[in-house]
Amino acid sequence: SFVAIAVHSIWPRSGCCGWVLRAGQTVGVGTREAALSSRFPAPVHTRERVRVWTHEANASSRFPAPVYTPSGKGCLALVHIPKTGGSSAERAMQAAAKNHPGDPRYSGWGKFSRDLKCSVQVEPDPPMCQLRPGANCSPWHTPPGEDDAIRRAYERCDTFCVARHPVSRLVSEWHHRIRKSGGDACDFAAFTGWANASLSASTREGQLQLNCHLVRQHEFLVACQHIVRYEHLSEDFPRLMEAYGLDIELMSHRLESTKCSEWQIQGSLLKFIEAYYLEDFQDLGYDEMGRP
Repeated sequence: SFVAIAVHSIWPRSGCCGWVLRAGQTVGVGTREAALSSRFPAPVHTRERVRVWTHEANASSRFPAPVYTPSGKGCLALVHIPKTGGSSAERAMQAAAKNHPGDPRYSGWGKFSRDLKCSVQVEPDPPMCQLRPGANCSPWHTPPGEDDAIRRAYERCDTFCVARHPVSRLVSEWHHRIRKSGGDACDFAAFTGWANASLSASTREGQLQLNCHLVRQHEFLVACQHIVRYEHLSEDFPRLMEAYGLDIELMSHRLESTKCSEWQIQGSLLKFIEAYYLEDFQDLGYDEMGRP
C-alpha cells in the first residue's frame, strides 16, 4: 500500500478520497497468532483503490470540536512544535502585545518569550540550549523533557501546542530546508534521499538534529494542556483565545501549498516514516499512512 501526497492546487482523483482518523481512534498492534485466530468474511478480490492524501482532504476531515477550559493559572504559553504553524502564532502574540502594553498575559510566546531560558546556554544570539554533547536547539524548539529549565517555564502557565499530520510536517520540513539552500523543492528523488538520511541520523543520534525540527510531536505533547489542529487552525485558534480572554488574531497563517506535481510515498521510505512517527500517529489519532 502507499499514500500519495498531492499539492494544494491539485484536486483528488475521481473515486479517491482523503483519509484521517477521528480523534479517539487508535492504531492497533497485534500478534501473528491473534491475527490468524480472528474470523473475517471471505475476501472479495477487486482492484485495490488508491488512497490519496491531499491538504484539502486532510483539512475537510473534522476532528471533534475541542473544548478549552482554563485552569486558573492566569496565563497561556505556546509549546512550539517545529513546522506546525507555531511561528504564525508567535507573530500574532507579538502584534497583540502592542495593543496591551504592561499586560503580563501578552509577554510573548516561543522565541519572543522572556521565560524560556536554557539550563545550559551555548550561544548568545540566537540563544541555543546544549541538550547533549554536540546537540543544540533553540529554547523554543527544545522538548520539555530535555531541559529542566524549559520544563519549569512551561509549568508556570496553561499550555497549548499546534499539532500536525506527521507526513505533512515532514514534507514541510523538506521545503523549509530546500528553500534555504536554493534547491528544487519538487525533486522527489532528492526528497527521498534527504528523508532517509535525516531520519536515519535522527534515529541513531537521538532526534535532536536540525535544531530539533525532527523531534517527534509526542515529545512536546507531554507538556501540552490544549491541542490545536494545524488542519483547523483558523477555527480552533480563535476558540482557544476566546476561552482565555485573549485578544490575539491569527493573520498570517495559511495551509502550505507548493507547485510540485503529485508525489507518491511508498516502499521502504513509507515503512520508515511509519515507524519513525508511530507514536505521533497513535497520540494524535491520524490514520497510519492510509494503509487498508
